[in-house]
Amino acid sequence: PEIASKLGIKSVSYKPVVAACLAMRIAIERSGDKGVSESDHPPQLPPEYPSTDVVLRGTAEWRKYVMTEAEFGSGITFNERVRITRNTCDAMGIRTCGEIEGAFCDYISRHLDKPILLSGPVLPDPNTAVPLDPKWAEWLVRFRPGSVVFCTLGSQMTLERRQF
Repeated sequence: PEIASKLGIKSVSYKPVVAACLAMRIAIERSGDKGVSESDHPPQLPPEYPSTDVVLRGTAEWRKYVMTEAEFGSGITFNERVRITRNTCDAMGIRTCGEIEGAFCDYISRHLDKPILLSGPVLPDPNTAVPLDPKWAEWLVRFRPGSVVFCTLGSQMTLERRQF
């Protein structure tokens, strides 16, 4: 972003990770902890962080986070690389959609004071011309509208059979 800015070019930092991870990094930094803590436990996230459920839980997850503060080539940490590009770009692109991670994207945009561009998944309008399979229609009517989430793991994760 720094070179692009000197040339008068706007830069977009694209993040293929979930917005919740990016928001959590910002929240941890805003908590006064720059990523490394003497404690074995994650810091308390600020009240404006958008979720009480999507947080680092316990020592193991915190240690994985702290590992990203280790040197990652040329005397710079992974987190510092992320911070530099995140803070100096003109906009951020994140692979998510507002329906799923809108609160996290709003949090990121508010704290970085820059636009967040979302690249999907793009959720299609429901096809009402083709009736839903009666088996699923009967199952769905037992729930409030908008309360059932269909999850698919796509090509990024393959579950072992025992995990189903």
